[in-house]
Amino acid sequence: MSVAFLPINDFLLVVAGDKFGHLGFWEVESRDEDGDGVNIFQPHSAPVSGVAVQPPGATKVLTCSYDGTVKRLDVEISMFDLMYSLDNDDIFSAICTVPGSTNCAYVAEGSGTLKMLDVREKKFSSSGLFHQRRINTIDISKQSPWLMVTASTDTDVSVWDVRKMKKSRDRIGHVQHKKAVHSAYFSPSGSTIATCSYDNTIALYKVLTNEQPVYIAHPNMNNRWISTFRAIWGWNDRHVFVGNMKRTIDVISTELAAECSWLSSPLMTSIPCRLATHPSRPGVLAGCSAGGQVYVWRK
Repeated sequence: MSVAFLPINDFLLVVAGDKFGHLGFWEVESRDEDGDGVNIFQPHSAPVSGVAVQPPGATKVLTCSYDGTVKRLDVEISMFDLMYSLDNDDIFSAICTVPGSTNCAYVAEGSGTLKMLDVREKKFSSSGLFHQRRINTIDISKQSPWLMVTASTDTDVSVWDVRKMKKSRDRIGHVQHKKAVHSAYFSPSGSTIATCSYDNTIALYKVLTNEQPVYIAHPNMNNRWISTFRAIWGWNDRHVFVGNMKRTIDVISTELAAECSWLSSPLMTSIPCRLATHPSRPGVLAGCSAGGQVYVWRK
């Protein structure tokens, strides 16, 4: 359901959340002869819909779940702390930390509600309905941390200035798809957004310009047994990575606006639907499957 690297250079540590509420940590280069470098926790009772590392270090990990809770793991002491729990039957579907801030995170709730969580106070400081259906991803530009993009099942991708964000009509840019949009992320430079939709397209949208999005054909439809595909950026603005039902990770060239290569291996026996790149080690990519497998590629 979710995967991320902890921003550590000394060793590779990847974290993945599954549909049963488990959170697994894999030290990829572990030399522990008595184990496989994997530690598994169960902080939630339902799917882990989002994992986000809390700035500035790599010792705090925020998670959200369909069980209606947000929790924070202190990696150093392996302890979870409850940040918030809903008092209704809604779910949390996405979470995103704010670059440079240790005090807040954005969380998506129910059918299109977006909330800002005050981590210190363990309460929401703002809330609003910004989509008509579930928000699947939230991302904030690292270069311009006042810019946010949200992708929703309502077929819309919206760009926001969080300083002026009060109602759904306050968006400052958008990409329209024909079917549900399962991801939208800023490029490393912050100049472009890549989206991934169930309408079998990936869109590239230049932020804050009058240019129309460029739509690239890609088979994004999946069966009911696996998680939806999400397209992520590499370590620059040149390439986007996305999984494929053929058990490959496809590489999209933004310059060519087309698939230019792919990653495949006999070891990858499942479909890599959710991906993550290491934030400080170029060439290190993780892909995880709905069957609980995690694959790590190194250049």
